[in-house]
Amino acid sequence: MTTFESDEALFARLAQMWQDLDPMPEGLDREMAAVVEAARAAEDLETEYALLTLVAEADAQALGVRAAGAELTVIEFTGRGLDVMLRIAPGRIDGWVAPAAAGTVRLMVPDGEPARGGRPQVPLATAPVDADGRFALHDVPAGIALLRFDLEGGLRHETPAFSV
Repeated sequence: MTTFESDEALFARLAQMWQDLDPMPEGLDREMAAVVEAARAAEDLETEYALLTLVAEADAQALGVRAAGAELTVIEFTGRGLDVMLRIAPGRIDGWVAPAAAGTVRLMVPDGEPARGGRPQVPLATAPVDADGRFALHDVPAGIALLRFDLEGGLRHETPAFSV
């Protein structure tokens, strides 16, 4: 005669099997709680949430760019409705926005006390964004900066601060 164990006992054995074969990484619960807290904090921001990803950091000579021998950093910002990719070399930022749209980009530096509804910024440089979404900023000083876009169709976007 075959005996069947209860659902509770079967699920307990399955849980133990997975615990033995693939245990939860130590600290995962704390890391996930921190992610949830950060997501909740981002919901409170007036500006849209943007994810900053360091894509690559390499020697410019190895990549065959004009600023041979200089450090090159590639950063990607992903926000609601717009992706921005930057290639940062000393004194220069080359960038692309997607979906492509013509407009203007301003390189800004955070400065001073927070103003009503945002941070006051001082513009460092301005460049056109062509219809393919490409732009280039020249004579860019080193330091902390952000980009503010005004594109066709009324699309406005501001990246989080990053290091040039």
